[in-house]
Amino acid sequence: MKLCVIEDNTALREAMAHALVERGFDVFGIADAAELQDVLRDHQPDVFVIDIELPGEDGWSITQRIRKAYPQSFIAMVTARGKIEERVRGYELGADLYLVKPINLKELVAAIHAAQRRLDMGQDHGTSASFVLAVKDMMLSVPGKLSGVTLTPSECQLLKALIEAPNGQLEYWELIELLAK
Repeated sequence: MKLCVIEDNTALREAMAHALVERGFDVFGIADAAELQDVLRDHQPDVFVIDIELPGEDGWSITQRIRKAYPQSFIAMVTARGKIEERVRGYELGADLYLVKPINLKELVAAIHAAQRRLDMGQDHGTSASFVLAVKDMMLSVPGKLSGVTLTPSECQLLKALIEAPNGQLEYWELIELLAK
C-alpha cells in the first residue's frame, strides 16, 4: 500500500514515515499541500495521514479535497486537536479515522490494515475503467485524479440518463428527446 503522510513537523513526519516503512508500507512524507500536488502527479496513495495545522492550506481543506478526488482512499487525521467538535468536523469532511497526538502507532497500523482489507475487497479486477459523475458540479472524473472534465448541461444530462438507464442503454428516440431539451 502507498501512504502519504502530510505533516509539517519534520522530525515527527520522518519518524512516522520510518516506522510505517518498517511495517512494509510504501510511504511518501510531505510537509504541505504544495508538495502534495507533486506527489499526486507521480503516485496514487491508498492512504493519507493528515495533520490539521499545516502551513498554507490546512488539513481540513486537504481532507475535503482528497475525499472528493479519491473517494475510495483511506484518510486518517492525526492531530493535536482533540475536542469533540473538531473530531466530528474531521469525520464530516471525509476522514475515516481521527487520532489525537501523541498517537499509538499500533492503532494507526491496525486501521491501515483494515483499510487495506476494504480496498482489496472493493477492487475491480477486470479491465473496465470507472468514472464519477458529479451532477451538481457538472464534472466527470476518474477516482484518484484531482481534476476532472467540466461538462455542458446537455452532456451531464445525457451521462446521468445513461447511468440510470437499464443496462446503461437508451433507445434512439430517448437520446434525441434528451438532447432536444
